[in-house]
Amino acid sequence: PQKSVRDMKKNGIVAILSLMLIGKLFSIFLCALVIGLVFRRYAVEMLKVATSQPLVEIGRGLVVLIVLPVVSVILLITILGIPFGILGLLSFFAILIFASVVAPIILGSIVHKLIFKPEEYQISWKTILLGVVLYQLLVFIPFVGWIGTFLLCLLAIGVMMKMKWNVLKEWR
Repeated sequence: PQKSVRDMKKNGIVAILSLMLIGKLFSIFLCALVIGLVFRRYAVEMLKVATSQPLVEIGRGLVVLIVLPVVSVILLITILGIPFGILGLLSFFAILIFASVVAPIILGSIVHKLIFKPEEYQISWKTILLGVVLYQLLVFIPFVGWIGTFLLCLLAIGVMMKMKWNVLKEWR
């Protein structure tokens, strides 16, 4: 039997979406590997901060997520604030992208500790792969999955901001 054009279009769309999903999975995995293994000390410190007070870090992430774009847009209104407003918006988008890469590292290490019960949290390619796969699968759970990924991203943003704040305090 001959396939209709409609079936061929449907199969093409499914194939393209599947390739995009696999590409996203690999790109997040590679970025997370670089952060987790090349910048190991940073990743371990991030994990310690995330697991010590997760609710505080989620709150900090929420504050940054709300305040940074609002302040940046307000700065865009004034002539002198335009460069700072643009810089604020660019940093906001960079933070969102970076958080979507850091969140799977945190998730993988926490789930690995819950399942295998090692003494300390570990960061390896296995925990990073576990985190990336779980993070991607979490999106497909209706309602709860989106909330989970959002909270993980808030946690990652909060952790990153706390670490940057600590660096600034040491700089003085």
